[in-house]
Amino acid sequence: MDEGQEGLDRARKAAEAHEKALKRERAKREQMEEELKEEIKTRERVEEDLTRERNIRVQIEKQLEKEGADHRESPANMEDERTKREKLEQRLEIESKLLAGLEEELKRERGQRMDAEATLEDVKRECQSPFIVPALLEAFAAISNLTTRAMEVDDTLPEACQ
Repeated sequence: MDEGQEGLDRARKAAEAHEKALKRERAKREQMEEELKEEIKTRERVEEDLTRERNIRVQIEKQLEKEGADHRESPANMEDERTKREKLEQRLEIESKLLAGLEEELKRERGQRMDAEATLEDVKRECQSPFIVPALLEAFAAISNLTTRAMEVDDTLPEACQ
């Protein structure tokens, strides 16, 4: 009878430990989902900024074209037009650099979002039918991220290096 009771106690403790681990995994999943939502919001803001910058660039280019046409029509104002054009070209260069920076940031954000989504999917699969002890989950996520990055680096290598 004592052995049966001890076995029952061990099973109960194991079930409680499993329940605690499951709660921790659910909390981690919820946190990751929140982080993913924030990443998506950031990406959307970057995309909006990128669109705004592209529109500004189009306006500047149109204005440059117009200034060029006005410049041909009125040679008396040539110096003023040249100064305006130089300023517009400087602004266009600045906007182009900003646009390039925003595009790079968007690319980086998309990569981070994809990493977060992949890790979240791993956690969701683990929560549905857990087979990894919670202490190993972080190691599993780290290995998953490392292999993903290694595959990305391999894709960027020139063919001669492979």
